[in-house]
Amino acid sequence: MENGHAGIKESARLLNSKLPTTQYDIIGTVVETQGNWVTERWGYHDGKFQVTDGIDSFLIEEAKIQVKMINYNVEKAEESSVYRNKMGLAEK
Repeated sequence: MENGHAGIKESARLLNSKLPTTQYDIIGTVVETQGNWVTERWGYHDGKFQVTDGIDSFLIEEAKIQVKMINYNVEKAEESSVYRNKMGLAEK
């Protein structure tokens, strides 16, 4: 398991190997001003794969990301309407 910049690069490589587009749905963002944490909830659906539990958390100090945590599970895609319903997104 990699750490630091190498770990982030490896995580991004793995993520991009399964989820090759940047068509992420940002569901919500929480900024904790006292602790400098930012958390984003996100989803992804490309017809082949989906993520319904994506969470990214960042610790930002001195205008730089000091800690980045990425959590998600890649699943086989369901129908777009099922995905959108799970994510609380209105139909397009």
